[in-house]
Amino acid sequence: MMSYKEMRAALKASPEGVKLRNFTEEFYRTFCEARRAGSWEAVYATDFYKLDGFSYCVFQEVFNSSLPRWLLTFGKWDQGWPVDIARRYIHEDTEEDAKATGEELLEEYGAQYVEVLKVA
Repeated sequence: MMSYKEMRAALKASPEGVKLRNFTEEFYRTFCEARRAGSWEAVYATDFYKLDGFSYCVFQEVFNSSLPRWLLTFGKWDQGWPVDIARRYIHEDTEEDAKATGEELLEEYGAQYVEVLKVA
């Protein structure tokens, strides 16, 4: 995950003309904590989210693209043979986080297992 200074530099360099007036270290810390907890209320209360919505969208794109990319392969067993049901790419910090996300999605895909693979 990028540091605050790296993220600010990436946003400043983006061609979208992002407004950084309300992009503060406090906002970035709040966003990272909310992402880990899965509770976004604190982010919705920030000035960056409320006043600079377009910049917030660009920030999310840059943030997600800075995280490692993982391929989740969902499968089930059919007569003793593994059968792939679906594949999905996600962005997560660690393999453990990617596996946890995959485990949460098992029922949605009707799968019995999930394989996690880091991709470039």
